[in-house]
Amino acid sequence: MKEYLGRQRRLSIDGKTRGHLAVEGEMLGIILGLRIINTFPSVRHATVLVDCQPAIFELLRAKSKYGHLVDRFHAEARAMDLRRLRLAWVPGHEGVEMNELVDGDAKAAALGESGVCRLR
Repeated sequence: MKEYLGRQRRLSIDGKTRGHLAVEGEMLGIILGLRIINTFPSVRHATVLVDCQPAIFELLRAKSKYGHLVDRFHAEARAMDLRRLRLAWVPGHEGVEMNELVDGDAKAAALGESGVCRLR
């Protein structure tokens, strides 16, 4: 179990990873990020840094072949008591603190080496 922002979380991709595209993993990561942000009720403005432009484009499109993930993203965003939520593209997460830690966890999850978090 890893600790992010002073809170412990067990997060990974649920189920089989074979046959899924990287963009799906990125979108799931964004959704899980919204869930973490939502555990801090005093947060009023949030920016989620993303290094995958296709994931951002898919989440903001009216129609997407990843509709199930887009629906979950919008449901999580609506559930948040935020005045502003922003997705920002950062190439390769350059200069982003904790990126190596989170990147390592994402790779471990893709290999099935961490706990499971189901989206309900």
